[in-house]
Amino acid sequence: RGGKFKRDDKKNIANFFGVGVWNIQRIWKKAMEQIAEGLDIDVSSQRKGNCGRKPKDINLEQIPTIPLNRRSTIRSLAW
Repeated sequence: RGGKFKRDDKKNIANFFGVGVWNIQRIWKKAMEQIAEGLDIDVSSQRKGNCGRKPKDINLEQIPTIPLNRRSTIRSLAW
């Protein structure tokens, strides 16, 4: 078909995966852009690493200066 959808293809694919047609169109467009640029196709989620709680910076040099009763667990070390 030369990279073209038939009339009901998007709707059938969306029903198969349980998502909306817009999601299928967005992923297809992303794949076509990557093909045009000559890249490997990667349509995985872009959320990974960009959502959720961000890691705290832990300064290991400060731990010995904290009293022993406050450094028994990671939770009690939180400041």
